[in-house]
Amino acid sequence: MFERVLETMCECIRESRFTFTRHAYDEMNDDDLFVFDLEQCIQTGTIVERQWDDDFNDWKYVIHGQSADGEEIAVVAKLADNQKTIFITTFRL
Repeated sequence: MFERVLETMCECIRESRFTFTRHAYDEMNDDDLFVFDLEQCIQTGTIVERQWDDDFNDWKYVIHGQSADGEEIAVVAKLADNQKTIFITTFRL
């Protein structure tokens, strides 16, 4: 349903147009995940849910995919106006 959003996020990853919230960094550390794991999740994943973010007045997407070692993880990310992917958080499934 959100293939175009996921394609744009993958393009951002390929072109290094992404950034992380502080929360995403903290969760990566808590779950022993690395930047490459989150990149892989988006590139191998599927958007399973779209959520409205009242704090920022825009949509964010829950993506289930695989980490670099093939483990199932999830990423919550959104697209910024400047066509940049912003990683909001991540967690192991």
